[in-house]
Amino acid sequence: MGILDKVNNGIGEATSPITDAASKASQLVYGKGGIDALRAGIQKHGGVAKQNRFQTIFTPPSQTLLNKNSQEVIGGVISGNFDIKQLVNDPRDISLLTTRAAFPSWNIATFDYQSSGQVDKFPYTFIHEDLTLSFLVTNDYYIKKMFDTWMNGIINISSHTTSYKGDYTTDIVVAQLNAQHIPVYSYKFTKAFPVIMTAMEFDQGSTDLVKFDVTFAYDIFEPEGMLDTNKAMVSNGFGKLNIGNGQTLSQKAGSTIQSMKSSKYNPFK
Repeated sequence: MGILDKVNNGIGEATSPITDAASKASQLVYGKGGIDALRAGIQKHGGVAKQNRFQTIFTPPSQTLLNKNSQEVIGGVISGNFDIKQLVNDPRDISLLTTRAAFPSWNIATFDYQSSGQVDKFPYTFIHEDLTLSFLVTNDYYIKKMFDTWMNGIINISSHTTSYKGDYTTDIVVAQLNAQHIPVYSYKFTKAFPVIMTAMEFDQGSTDLVKFDVTFAYDIFEPEGMLDTNKAMVSNGFGKLNIGNGQTLSQKAGSTIQSMKSSKYNPFK
């Protein structure tokens, strides 16, 4: 046996107890590995998040919520399809018609500084991208008219004048929901307003649904707690939505909070 073999064997004998201990500790935490360990790990964290479970929560500026289109109202009366609810645009409909949302990416901007031989990076600001939401268009063009009114209220296309920022901005919350329709992670976009509304294209050979995208600028976005998100949902009228079993969203949120308070892991203490 050569000198290198003896050295390797010596290292192996010295580190063997450490390796065995690490292996036993790993099995205590993760089991023996494989699909069972993966399943247990995912279940421990409440399951896998699904892309189709999300909610957008915001109320546009008040001037966009009132339906001032007299021709539309009169036409509804003549046709017999008039509903008093048509006079006020329900902000919950905005969420129901949202087909796609996102938590935008962001990154920390740095500059390079070389002190001796190594180049170090130092942060100096952060950069975030705009928020983009996609919307489904109904036959009454409710969502399109609402955004037309909103954007015209920002910059009047006739007089070329701009409004005060406080008059055309709103806070937008994008929430990831679990299987029980309860927010598990949310971002709040402060003082948001639409800056781009994409074109709506039509094609005689297509049977696709009509959709369009709206890009929002905002001041800042930050994570929001479950309680704040539920509060925003209730204040915007989402708490009245029926989620099944004769229970509304606000009732479900209330019962969830009560069960958390009665738990030994009560986070409200």
